[in-house]
Amino acid sequence: MLGWEKGLGMIWKTNQYINSSSFCEDIGIKENEKIVGIIHMGYPEEVPKAQNRTKAEEKITVIDKKERL
Repeated sequence: MLGWEKGLGMIWKTNQYINSSSFCEDIGIKENEKIVGIIHMGYPEEVPKAQNRTKAEEKITVIDKKERL
């Protein structure tokens, strides 16, 4: 929230270039590491209206290995 309070906009994206070996090498990703998304940040020219959002609990499934044993 602090970024937003300072006028900084942020969005999480999973762009295709995260799978590029040259991109990963350029930013120092090791062979055993993987990027799952990038947070894009900047100062927006205009602020979009707030949208209704689905709660994270409704979008994800947590599988606890202990429960499966």
